[in-house]
Amino acid sequence: MLQIFERPGVDGLPDAFLELPPIVYANEPAWIPEDPEAVRRKFGPQSSWFEQGQCQLFWVPGKARLATFMRPALQLDGAPAAYFGYWETTGEVDAELFAAAERWAKARGAKELIGPINFNTFGAYRVRLSAEEGALTFPGEPFNPKSYPKILEGLGYTVGPKYVTQLAPAGLASMVRAARRPLLDKVLAQGFRIEALTHQLWLDNLPQMHALVDEIFQSNFGYEPLSFEGFAEVCGEKFARKSCPISSVIAYDADDAVAGFFLVYPHWGRLVNQIAGADRIASDALSYDEHFPLLRALGPVDAFSKTVAVSPNHRHKGVMTALTVSMFERGEGLFERWYGALIGEANFNRRYGQGLAEDSRWYAVFRKGL
Repeated sequence: MLQIFERPGVDGLPDAFLELPPIVYANEPAWIPEDPEAVRRKFGPQSSWFEQGQCQLFWVPGKARLATFMRPALQLDGAPAAYFGYWETTGEVDAELFAAAERWAKARGAKELIGPINFNTFGAYRVRLSAEEGALTFPGEPFNPKSYPKILEGLGYTVGPKYVTQLAPAGLASMVRAARRPLLDKVLAQGFRIEALTHQLWLDNLPQMHALVDEIFQSNFGYEPLSFEGFAEVCGEKFARKSCPISSVIAYDADDAVAGFFLVYPHWGRLVNQIAGADRIASDALSYDEHFPLLRALGPVDAFSKTVAVSPNHRHKGVMTALTVSMFERGEGLFERWYGALIGEANFNRRYGQGLAEDSRWYAVFRKGL
């Protein structure tokens, strides 16, 4: 008789929950190992998330784990919804595990179960559907066994929003710079200015960044706003120091208000993937100042541009194009190839790589009516 263990997330994580990923990913060199203590800190009564949210943990030791999340304000398509996340499995007990999670969510009024989403979309979310042969995983990128999409489909889940990472050919950055430089000059002539977005500048502007992110991304699928304290925890010093302070850029308007920004990261995969062995660096410990020289010593470095944001007050003025051109100009000589990372399938920003990408990696969120 199969025994599924469960308990509220506010009571903290059982050890069995944290012991599973190394079993699932033992032979996956491109996995970025989970930090057990960092995951443990997200659960328990000390987490402010539980002031308004409910979470239930389900697990079968050595075989599978799952968490469900629900908050009163979470609605999708006008109906209450719940998320599932932290899902890992050896593929043996998923029907029983998801059935228990679905019963829990339905009993609390959820009309749909959606995921994987760890707490919210500021955390890890999505399933990777495909990637090029030998792909190394970058921090923040979904990574999972190839079996996961089929398992979800077999349980009645359907593909929801899809996302793509596009790998541009080596010469694309130069082509874009040459073709779009006049548009950058035009934006600058309107009174905008663009500067390197250093780590300290990000932190100095954190209140403005919080407001801007909330304003820009509030219509994204599954988006839930964070308090400033929550945003500072997720997007503070640890977040900032991983980015490239040379090619990341910020735009100001004529009144010195932040008009937009573009964050760029070195592709840290060779340092943080399991394949690095004993020399592997924990993803949360990454620092551009400390670790970029180590990365360059291993050979040419690629970059991934992950987050671009333009204030609604300055849309359709060429600001995003200006940020892109400036980013490529400042990154010349630093990076070999560029990845446009985790772009929504319907996002207009896909146009820079659409039809030109050497490779594309695809991801999705899955959903099921209850």
